Amino acid sequence: MFMTTIKDKIISNFDSFSKNEKNIATFIIENYDTISHYNGNDIALKSGTSKATLVRFSQKIGYKGFIELKREINDEQLSSIRHSPYETFLSTPGKDFLFNNLINDINSFEKRLSLSKVKTIVEYIASASTVYLIGFGTDSIAMKYLYNYLPICGINCVYTDDQGVSLREKILPMTEKDLVIMSNFSDMEDDDYMVARYAKKVGAKFVSMTNSDIVGKSVEADVYIITRETAETFYNSPILSILLCNIILSELRHTYPDKIESELKKYNDAINFMKNKL
Repeated sequence: MFMTTIKDKIISNFDSFSKNEKNIATFIIENYDTISHYNGNDIALKSGTSKATLVRFSQKIGYKGFIELKREINDEQLSSIRHSPYETFLSTPGKDFLFNNLINDINSFEKRLSLSKVKTIVEYIASASTVYLIGFGTDSIAMKYLYNYLPICGINCVYTDDQGVSLREKILPMTEKDLVIMSNFSDMEDDDYMVARYAKKVGAKFVSMTNSDIVGKSVEADVYIITRETAETFYNSPILSILLCNIILSELRHTYPDKIESELKKYNDAINFMKNKL
C-alpha cells in the first residue's frame, strides 16, 4: 500500500479550492513529476493566476508558501514515495475495471464534447491548404491515425513525430492558409510550445487534442478538446483520442459529401485498378 502523497492531499481537497486555486491544483497534479522544473512565476503564468493565489493555495494544504510545498514534493520524490513505473504496472487495474472505467469515460466524453468545436475543426480541415499532424511519443498515435484517412479524403497533409531540427524543417513552409492539429498532453516539451508559437507567428490555425484545459490555454489553441482517460496505468491510452478522430472524420464526410465522396471513389477506383493488374 502506497503512502499518502501531496498529490493525494491536493486531489482530496480539490472541491474546497477557489476557481483560480483549482487551476493551480490542476497544473501541479498534471505536472507532478516535473514540478521541480517550475518556479512560482512559471506556475502562476501557466495556470493563469497570480503568485499571491499560489501562496494562498499552498497555505490551504498546510504550507507557508509554494517554496515549502515544492521542497516537500521534491523530498517526497527523492524518498521514492512517488510510484515507480514498476509499481504503477503492478497497480494497473484488471480488465473488468478497465471496461467499466472506459464506458464511464466515453459517456463523460460524450456529455462534455462540444459539437460546435468539432464543426469548427472540420471547417478548418476542409479550408486548409495543408494540415500539419504533429505528436511526439505516444501522443503521435492519434495523429498517425488521422494521417491514414485525411489524404484519401483529398486533404493535403504533413505528418511528423520528429523533434528538434527535423521538426523545424518540416513546419518551416507553414503559412496562414494552413492548419496544425497536435496531440499534446500535460508532460509537454519545448517542441510542443515551439510548434504552437510558430503557428501563431505565421497565422496558421491551431487545434489541440489534450488532457487539460491549462495545456489548451497555454498553447493558445484556436480550438482544444480534452480526451483524458481516468484509469491510472503504466501506459498512455489513446482510445478517447481515436474516438475523437472518428467523430471528426465522420463529420467531415457528412459536412462535405460531394468533395469527400468523389475523393473516396477516386481512391477506391485506384485500389481496384491496382488489384486487377496484379
